[in-house]
Amino acid sequence: MQISYTFHISSKQNAITTTKQLSTASKHNLRKYSSPGNRTGHYDSDKIVQLAGTDNLFHDVERVFHDQFDQALREYNRKQKRADRRINNYMRYVSENAKSDLAVEAIIQLGDQEFWENIPEYRRRQMIYIFRDQLNALRQYVPGFVIANAVVHFDEASPHMHVIGVPVASGYRRGMSKQCAKTKVFTKDTLEKLQDVLRRRALDGMEKNPEIFYGDTLKPKEDGRNVDYSKEYYIRRKEEKLKHVKRQIAEEENTLSALEEAESEAKQRLYRTSTGAALRQMEEELESAKFRKWELEREAHDLETKNRELAVSNEAQAAESKALTQEIRDLKEKRKAVIGVNSEIFMVWDVFDQFPMIKEFIFQVGRWLREYIPVSIQDVAELFREKVLGHKNPERTHDRVR
Repeated sequence: MQISYTFHISSKQNAITTTKQLSTASKHNLRKYSSPGNRTGHYDSDKIVQLAGTDNLFHDVERVFHDQFDQALREYNRKQKRADRRINNYMRYVSENAKSDLAVEAIIQLGDQEFWENIPEYRRRQMIYIFRDQLNALRQYVPGFVIANAVVHFDEASPHMHVIGVPVASGYRRGMSKQCAKTKVFTKDTLEKLQDVLRRRALDGMEKNPEIFYGDTLKPKEDGRNVDYSKEYYIRRKEEKLKHVKRQIAEEENTLSALEEAESEAKQRLYRTSTGAALRQMEEELESAKFRKWELEREAHDLETKNRELAVSNEAQAAESKALTQEIRDLKEKRKAVIGVNSEIFMVWDVFDQFPMIKEFIFQVGRWLREYIPVSIQDVAELFREKVLGHKNPERTHDRVR
């Protein structure tokens, strides 16, 4: 049977770049939080085995920083003429600098959940020897990875080991001569060689424990990969992250609830004093002022809306007034023209009054035209001689026609 081998170092979202993230890793690795799935509410400490460091991960990493960097830090500060360039605490300096990892976590697992499902607890405990050998291989082949803490978990589906150390690189000409530098310690070449060494040591451990691994071998390493990953590893990391987030939410909710209760109790105690009564009155006045402010703002908003509506109405009225003004101007022009025509008519009428024969002649022609009586030029000429010139023609018949 081929079984999986996982060696993973922290990076990207799982990187340990600050002391806060180091504290998060400590809570998980050393089980310093309650377990929702356990009847007692706590993890079983008997299923957690410490192979390096103590139960205080922060102090373990701090100790490595002092051991590895204190001398280089003193030499660096001694060369600085400006006080603002000196570094008081290198661990805090790295934590506040987003460019570097404060520590590196390596996770090693041999076999997945399916493999370990039916293997008894006492057999699982034999993995301690294999994990200890893996730890020695890390120290031997990556001396720049100074291990601060290592712990084996037997309380999950598959036994696995968490190793946290500080990446230490030397030979710098700028800044401190020795620095915390993950990219210098874990290069592509280093990871390739380390992966081969760890897999070979894991196979040796499997051969020494035939009670567990009889006839088993490792799955081949995929091409182009320096680190093996298993599906179970990803699932476990996601589940752990989800549990951690849920714990943080629960802790924040509890903290908030406690603060609200404390605030309420403090206010009640304060209100019972003379100062508290004055404070309560001030709070009531403040609330009243806020309400008045809200009412005024609403009234101002209503007035602005009405003003906008009036402005639109005024614009419409102005346009209508302009049109009416133009219409009045046009009517005045027409009236002026009518007055002129009337003047001319009155002048003609005066002429008619002075020459009634001409008036009678024109009226007669007008009646013919109005009544559509067919007349000729000769009839008109005879009418003119009769009405205007007074030459009566006894043969005229136009009156009869009329």
